[in-house]
Amino acid sequence: NFTAARGGEEQVDDIDDVILGPDLNPTRSKMDKKLYRHITLPNGLKCVLICDTVAMRQRKLDGYYHDSDDDDESDDDDGDNDCVDGKENGGGRNTNEGEDGDDEKDDDDDDDDDDDEEDDDGLRKAATALLVNVGSYHDPPYLQGLAHFLEHMLFLGTESYPVENAYDAFLSKCGGDDNAYTDMEHTLYHYCIPQDGSSGEKTVWKALEMFSAFFKCPLLGGEMAERELNAVESEFELNKKDDECRLSQVMSATCGMDENAPIMGKKYEKEGDESGSGEKKPFHPFAKFAWGNMNSLKTEPESNGVNVMEELRQFYHAHYYARNMRLVVLAGYELDEIQRRVVQHFRDVPANPRILNGEANSNGSNDSENSLNATITNLHPYKLPFHPTSLAKLYRILPVRHHHTLTLTWQIPSVSPHHRSKPADYLAHLIGHEASGSILAALKERGWAT
Repeated sequence: NFTAARGGEEQVDDIDDVILGPDLNPTRSKMDKKLYRHITLPNGLKCVLICDTVAMRQRKLDGYYHDSDDDDESDDDDGDNDCVDGKENGGGRNTNEGEDGDDEKDDDDDDDDDDDEEDDDGLRKAATALLVNVGSYHDPPYLQGLAHFLEHMLFLGTESYPVENAYDAFLSKCGGDDNAYTDMEHTLYHYCIPQDGSSGEKTVWKALEMFSAFFKCPLLGGEMAERELNAVESEFELNKKDDECRLSQVMSATCGMDENAPIMGKKYEKEGDESGSGEKKPFHPFAKFAWGNMNSLKTEPESNGVNVMEELRQFYHAHYYARNMRLVVLAGYELDEIQRRVVQHFRDVPANPRILNGEANSNGSNDSENSLNATITNLHPYKLPFHPTSLAKLYRILPVRHHHTLTLTWQIPSVSPHHRSKPADYLAHLIGHEASGSILAALKERGWAT
């Protein structure tokens, strides 16, 4: 039923109305044994499906793989429910997110230690990641840190699985793990899980079902919100003791020296601050306070009459829709089976914003150009983040740790249009080169670097 498109042409599958994108497999390296498929669901969600042929072969050898899917439906409802419905706390996710994703809990270190994400028995895990094109740049100026707060709230329960931390408990019990982070322009959610449960049940599809509910029917309320706000506050207190985070916030706070940048404690009007209309120069979103804390997400907004939880729900409905997301699923199953499960669990994610310009958008069914571009980060009115009056400055920062660091910062135009040639990478390579004749070699000769 599935034929990969060639030469950039799109083909439509007759059964699911799934659009097949260009064939990705010819671009694989010779050592890459995985199979790839690019699809777009009817709701506009673009997905890359990856068949881990090594894991699939091992599953067949271990007797887990079955050609027939007759028993698949029962797999979703049998022995897994004790993981989901029980109130055991699976330890939750290890979160320490922040601006730029720098604070995600040692994910890079984990990847270095275990590139293949293997179980104890040597079988590589399945994994899923979903990116939403919304981040701290989209925070309202009167509610900074909202995107980060929303990321936390999605893990606390959905209408399909209302028990608090059911998703985390399920992954933990089955030997998986998960995390998420909020960046400036996007938010990423991801998890990994063993291909099969200890009793042979297909836990990978139960995890995908639970994960998909984040983007269809999260609870977003209740007493859990207050506790999660305390978690955001705790992260902020930890970040205050991190020298890199302190430097990042100093740069954000000083980039708009024309006095139009948002500063904590400044009073904001709900309308018009960020639009750039009229005579007032819009501040660059880089100047926002990305992490959020109790002050920016509760004390100040509530004192100004802002309903934080209502704003949170509107933010979710305005930005979390299929056309604003990208999904990747890797598993030791045939591509057709992965596609069937992705369609099954993600086809009901609304295609477009459920709230558009502050008003309800009937089931996300508005296909107008405005709805498609509703949450695209438009930085053109802002141009470069640092105002001329904030440049040619020397800032001395007292570190928390006992160390000395020199940081030089240049602002350059966006390199997004040049993502294929990567000119910034060339500059970084030249500046960071360590051979004879390099900047580092000259500093070492003078005893200024080690």
